[in-house]
Amino acid sequence: MRKFIMLEEVIIKTDGSCVNNGVEGKEPYPGCAFIVIHKKTGRKIDQKQFKPKPTKYAPTENRCEAYAILAGVKWLQEHEQYAATFESDSKTIVDGIVGLARRKANRDIWEQLESMIPTVANRIRDFKLVPRNSNADVDSLAKQAAMAIYISD
Repeated sequence: MRKFIMLEEVIIKTDGSCVNNGVEGKEPYPGCAFIVIHKKTGRKIDQKQFKPKPTKYAPTENRCEAYAILAGVKWLQEHEQYAATFESDSKTIVDGIVGLARRKANRDIWEQLESMIPTVANRIRDFKLVPRNSNADVDSLAKQAAMAIYISD
């Protein structure tokens, strides 16, 4: 006999920010964030702000957006009692995940997503593109992370 487990439904809102992205002569400041919200109650379950670890690639807005999704997927891997709908205001990232765009740039991050998403695919309900104003709460956290010198765990 199979055991049926009811999963709690959550929304994982993600955003990335790269202050000074593309501004000549200014150092870019990257930051990322996600917020986990219980779908039924609207209660915030968790949130995380972070600066992506430096790599050989320059930080960009799209890299930060992808890192935020990656962190949300990692969170879902660690919390098996949840099924999630991801929300992002990045058309490039959402389209890349759902197969509407090619994933040429930022291959290092895409390869991580391509290996991690299948491990939780049965608990991912959707990846939704949302209007920027619907993502204001997590956008604020990502911008704060970008400007921060230190972020505690």
